[in-house]
Amino acid sequence: MDRFDKESAMLKAPILIGEWGFPTFARTDTTLVGNWGQLKYKEMYIKTAEVFDKMGVGSIKAWFLGNRTMQNFLKPGPSTWSIFSDKTDAGTVERKYITDVISRPFPQAIAGNIQSFLYNFAKRELTLNIISDNSKGASKIFIGANRHYPDGFSIIINNDFIMYYNPLKNVGLEVYKTTKNSNPADFIWDVKTQKLIVLKWGKDNAEYQVKIVPGLRNF
Repeated sequence: MDRFDKESAMLKAPILIGEWGFPTFARTDTTLVGNWGQLKYKEMYIKTAEVFDKMGVGSIKAWFLGNRTMQNFLKPGPSTWSIFSDKTDAGTVERKYITDVISRPFPQAIAGNIQSFLYNFAKRELTLNIISDNSKGASKIFIGANRHYPDGFSIIINNDFIMYYNPLKNVGLEVYKTTKNSNPADFIWDVKTQKLIVLKWGKDNAEYQVKIVPGLRNF
């Protein structure tokens, strides 16, 4: 990845990893620990995702909807590229040790320049650092609350503007703390697409740290 990064800088072009990841072995579906167990498999995927996100690399996980038969891609035995475990062309039963990683929260479109972002799987925290530019339109951050934040989530911006979503109330975003330059009405939770939509940042050309954290933090 360091070599790709140097080549990207030389060519002045972004990096897109067209496909990544190991196939899933039949034994992985029924084994929790060990070299090909779900915990080891998930750890490998998390480390890969973290490297991509830290570098700001675009990536696509190799996948198919479902599979009727497994094939012998590598020595450990029968395997598949499907992220669903049922034996149909259009699967619905997720291999969650894969999908919970590849569907992690991330900034989908930002009005401004992204300085860095990273989703901490252990803490379930997305940290996003940007320099705002409202002329670029609305920002969209995929949160995936149904999957990653069933206990609700809080939005903390520069530690002085805080909103939260309580799934028990299901009334949209609520305000805990705000500033004179912040307009809570510009922050919309789209429950259908599981995205936070920011219509406008409080200030232009300003540094913002946006954190999405689990639960109703310190309320």
